[in-house]
Amino acid sequence: MATQVRDKEMSDASARPKKEKERGKGAGAPRVTARRPTLGHKWLRYLQEVRHELSRTQWPSREEWIRATQVVFGLLIAVGIYIFVLDSALSFVIKGVLGFGR
Repeated sequence: MATQVRDKEMSDASARPKKEKERGKGAGAPRVTARRPTLGHKWLRYLQEVRHELSRTQWPSREEWIRATQVVFGLLIAVGIYIFVLDSALSFVIKGVLGFGR
């Protein structure tokens, strides 16, 4: 029986060559696997990237900030007045036509 197994191994060996084992750290060395980053590491990396991007951002000067704020407040007042006038006019027309509020 031992000869049959050995003969079979010999015939397989001649049919296809065996791949040589890669020699690296040795047979007894532990296998190194890549670890998945933990949630804390992901957050830390994210915050580092955010800080890097913010340092590259070109921020407006103080004068530009003030001017932009004035524009926003001006438009806010203009739109508020427009809505007030439109609402008052429509209320006047609806009260006159339908007779509400008498």
